[in-house]
Amino acid sequence: MSDLVLLHHNEPMTTSLAIAKGVEMEHNSVLVLLKKHVDSLSEFGRVQFEIEPFDTNGGKQTRDVAFLNEQQATLLVTFMRNSPLVIKFKVALVRAFFELRDKLASQQLPQPGGALFLSHAADVMVAADRTFRAVIRSGRVAGLTTAQAIRRANEVARLKTGVCMLDELQAHSQLAALEAPAPINPEVQRVLNFWAEYEAGAFASGACLPILTVSAYEFYSRWVKQQGAEPLTLPRWSNVLQAAGMVTAKRKRYQDADGNLRGPASFMYPAGCKSGPDDMTEVHWLGTCVDRINTCMEK
Repeated sequence: MSDLVLLHHNEPMTTSLAIAKGVEMEHNSVLVLLKKHVDSLSEFGRVQFEIEPFDTNGGKQTRDVAFLNEQQATLLVTFMRNSPLVIKFKVALVRAFFELRDKLASQQLPQPGGALFLSHAADVMVAADRTFRAVIRSGRVAGLTTAQAIRRANEVARLKTGVCMLDELQAHSQLAALEAPAPINPEVQRVLNFWAEYEAGAFASGACLPILTVSAYEFYSRWVKQQGAEPLTLPRWSNVLQAAGMVTAKRKRYQDADGNLRGPASFMYPAGCKSGPDDMTEVHWLGTCVDRINTCMEK
């Protein structure tokens, strides 16, 4: 009974055909018994059915074949009458499962890059592919980047099946390129460099205070032209700073130096910007921030 247990999708299994042959029953009778107790068998995993062709005197036909793991197969046989033949088959079944598990434990299967016994390389590859794809989907749902999900899926597939999908796909270089940080556009880099200098106090004191967006853009335009480059448009420049988390844009009213209420106007609040003093209204405080920046711009 060397063909009693086989590796199916990387799991030791037997079939309803093998059981029918072993206990000398009609295959249809075994399937009827199996379907009668399918709920009990399913407690040890989903019962797998596949359609297989077979030859008859009238030509090729197809039939349902059930694939059962060790617990399912053992339970199914217990539902049969305990004749000497059935008892002998139980012993052979347990021995066959044990022998296959022993081979797996001794790492005869699978060995990365090695030969697979029982000619089940295709089954192992199918199992690896299914595992790989399933972990990628789960990883993306969990919030991993595509590269992180692929890397994790490859680790899981190799652990469970011994197959390195990145080797099979020859995709190591493509994954490395996917993991590499994208180069920053020079125009965007100049915006980030400008703001770093602004926060360091290169253009005005109190750089962590709110600033009118038009005033900040004026500083940027002067600075970038000194670098021999052209400034981005105000909307794009503002979007770059906000996307980088360096500023938050808010529309606020403020009080000018003559005491007049102005706005609403667009202000940029640098990251870490604190609110004004407790003894000063917001419109008054923002007005003092505007006056301080205007003084610096006039110098």
